[in-house]
Amino acid sequence: MLKVLLRNQKGQQLKILNLLLGFICFFVLPGLIIFRGIDGIIDIEASARKQQAEQKKQELLDQLEFFSENDRFAHFILRSLCSELDNATDPQNKLKSEIRKLKNSFPGAFTFIVADKAGNLLPTISDETSYSYMYRQAIELLSNVSDAFKRNKEYAAIPDFSTRFNRLKPLLGDLIKPDHLTMPLHKNRYGRSLLASGNKNRFHLWHGHGGNLKLLVYISRDFIRGDTGLRWITSRLNRSNSETIAGFSSYPPDQNSFIPVLAKELAAKVTMALASHEEMNIAPEESDNAWQAISCRFLNQYWRGFALFRHNTQTDPAVIKAAFTATVVKYLFVLCFVLFVYQLKHPFSMTVKLKISAFFAFAVILPILVIFTQTMEYVRQTETEMMNDLKNEACHAIEKLDGNYEWFLKKRANALTSYLIANIEHHPETLQQKESLRRFFDNLIPVANPGEVMITDKHGTDYLLGISRRITRDRAPMCSAASNALKTLISGYIADKGPTTSIFDMLFYTGIYEHQNDISYFGIGDFEMGNYYRLLQPKGKCRDAMLLSVVSWRLHELQRDHIENYCLHDLAENGDLQIAAYCRTGEDLFLAPNTSQPRLINLLKMSVNRKITQVDRLSLNGKEHIAVAMPGRQLNRMILAAFLPLEKVKKQREIIINRAKALVLSLCLLAMATLYLLRKWLFRPLHELKTGIDAIAKRDFHKRLEIVCHNEFGELMTAFNHSLETLQELEVARIVQESLLPENALTSNRCQIVAKTRIMTNLGGDYYDMIPLGSSKVLLFIGDATGHGIPAALSMAMAKSILIHENHLGLTAEKLMQQVNQVFGNLRRHGSKDYMTALCIELDSTSGSGRAINAGHCYPIIFRQNTGETRILSEINALPPGFDAKIHYQASEFMLQPGDRLFLFTDGFVECQDKSGQQIGFDGLAKIISATAGQTSDSHIANIFQRLESLSAQLQDDCTMIVLSFQ
Repeated sequence: MLKVLLRNQKGQQLKILNLLLGFICFFVLPGLIIFRGIDGIIDIEASARKQQAEQKKQELLDQLEFFSENDRFAHFILRSLCSELDNATDPQNKLKSEIRKLKNSFPGAFTFIVADKAGNLLPTISDETSYSYMYRQAIELLSNVSDAFKRNKEYAAIPDFSTRFNRLKPLLGDLIKPDHLTMPLHKNRYGRSLLASGNKNRFHLWHGHGGNLKLLVYISRDFIRGDTGLRWITSRLNRSNSETIAGFSSYPPDQNSFIPVLAKELAAKVTMALASHEEMNIAPEESDNAWQAISCRFLNQYWRGFALFRHNTQTDPAVIKAAFTATVVKYLFVLCFVLFVYQLKHPFSMTVKLKISAFFAFAVILPILVIFTQTMEYVRQTETEMMNDLKNEACHAIEKLDGNYEWFLKKRANALTSYLIANIEHHPETLQQKESLRRFFDNLIPVANPGEVMITDKHGTDYLLGISRRITRDRAPMCSAASNALKTLISGYIADKGPTTSIFDMLFYTGIYEHQNDISYFGIGDFEMGNYYRLLQPKGKCRDAMLLSVVSWRLHELQRDHIENYCLHDLAENGDLQIAAYCRTGEDLFLAPNTSQPRLINLLKMSVNRKITQVDRLSLNGKEHIAVAMPGRQLNRMILAAFLPLEKVKKQREIIINRAKALVLSLCLLAMATLYLLRKWLFRPLHELKTGIDAIAKRDFHKRLEIVCHNEFGELMTAFNHSLETLQELEVARIVQESLLPENALTSNRCQIVAKTRIMTNLGGDYYDMIPLGSSKVLLFIGDATGHGIPAALSMAMAKSILIHENHLGLTAEKLMQQVNQVFGNLRRHGSKDYMTALCIELDSTSGSGRAINAGHCYPIIFRQNTGETRILSEINALPPGFDAKIHYQASEFMLQPGDRLFLFTDGFVECQDKSGQQIGFDGLAKIISATAGQTSDSHIANIFQRLESLSAQLQDDCTMIVLSFQ
């Protein structure tokens, strides 16, 4: 006994272990794989959406940056005004209207001087009417400039340009430079107004033409230096983009500095984002990362721009919906797999062939999903590592460029020393002739590209005066300082230590003493240069004849020369690397690859107050590059940027993905080979079995299956053939059963009777009969045997035999029901569990009076066609036959009116379920009878069956109905 208990306990433990292993293998592991794969797909989609959102925010910031400079904004407004004048039928009235609108929008910002095509001022439109002659001359000159600009010609093509410009300069503005006159003539993005004077109301100048009218517009200082353009574009962007918020703020920001006004919580997040953008090391709380969805940009020294979506990832309904949908899909996927595994053991709908194919497909999909997930994870890690390597390489390239600046200075200084020795010390006669000095200077330009060159003796003679280029405001102090320093060096002591000794003298002396033959820094206040000093002693001359040469460069120009020289020669070794340089002094992007200049300038400007700025993807020449920008250390007047292509990253990504594709392809080939074997060993027998099923569906019981294999499927096909033989015999029984049923229609006097039946199996249990009793009466009988098949068919046959027997003895409703009760009672006493419900109607076909006995059957229903009402005869009821041997059935009387219809039916109607799973019931059937009433009994009963089929998801029982119409 103990051994049996131990064996049972061990078997129970093994059963639990097998169940646990099956659960882990078929549910847990596939579920984890599916979760991981779907999470990877969602991450990729989220990354793509994030990139699209970032691109949208950058476009908004581009707009803010463009309008942060009000000289561009003024150009944009006035250029648009001229375009409208070109399309206007009456340009003068149109211009009056537009000027009025501009002055209402921007009070005191613009002063208009308007002339017609001939250059005559229009006093009714112009704000300035004095100096009309001078303004006419100015407008004519600016028209000439515009024509030359259109023809791509220089100012030399304009007659007496310099004379006319100098004469009109006091009128137009003292600060106007000739080269700037074409600035308003450029397209919207590149044009701008130009600095005119320090006058408050005439700070900037703009000129243009439209609709045969010529415009000269002065712009106030308050407009140019304010935030008008930013306010205008901010309002416009926020009106046109309901999903985003674009704005700006002074820096550092406070609650009241944001335009547009932000809620307190959002203002705090934007402040944190701006601080992070400026690298102020202010980190937000870990629980709140909404600031990361805010993009910021350095607009200028006063303003910072920001752009964000109105709903962050935690509150955006679309994002919540997407996340919820993704979660539901994940769980549904696992649920479908669970149901799939379950139905393999407990089949309920799918064919075996389809199940095996689907399971096989799932077995292939799971490894592919694993490969996909792991590949994408590996690709992300590889991309991150390679991107970091490229960033480090770009940083090293910038540091190398910056570090080579000292070597460049030494190289240039050595070249200068050699040139001066060869041309001055060895050939002092060069100093005696102007032409020789001019050739000397011209040949010096390719050697050192000097900004200014000075050669002087102790008497202060400036040999290159009028020959050398100039970068200093006044050459005389420099020449005097050089002469004094030279005297000091010749005499050996510092002379004239009184008030006549200037700081220049001391700086020159120190520079000569400490930095001769080198390029060193020279500066006083904002006067900064790079100077080269060389004492020259002409060949054959004494010490008193020594000369001092001073070569000067603007610092940013010297640094620019180094960068251009480095990119031209040294950078050729690395063909993939590209360099951009932005001069802080002149705010000039003098070296740049072919890309969007505003975005590149923004990248470089962002680096002004930072150590390093990095951009993962920047388009150059149609290809994506990684960009790194930083201020130069030795090149302290420059912001430097290096660009490296992402081709290596993309190629490595393609290599990894191609390897994964090859693995997936191998897996698919293996799957195809396995599928071929399945088709041969499994699907062909299944197809043969399917053929047998189709034969049964077509009631072709003569069909026999071919035994295509000798395994379990062969045994199954043999059993299938035996079943077909049995079904063939049942088909014969069905034909016999159908012969027992009477005709489906009977007419007796004022009564028309129609019957219809539908059997769910070959052998049904529903039986009906309609028997005339003499010339004026008719007897209707309907019964429903329990179950289907042969037992139900035998019950039906017994009922038929009773009817035949009683009909010969004088048939009445009471006699018939008593006999049926006696027969089924004997069956139950002998152990039979089958029984039958019955309903018998005896009706006078002339008067409409009737008698009914209901033995456990469905209640009959009377339909009053004249009123459309229905009546359920629920009061007519008794026990089914065979349940009480002593029962005496009593008939209940009822009366039919002309037009009435009596419905007898089996329980297949009332127990039928609609598509929601609810039974139709007697009330539901009564409603169907009322709703489907036809002109004839045939059409009525046909409509009822049709309605029943449309309402029911699936009929489960035999359905039989008799309709008696009383006219």
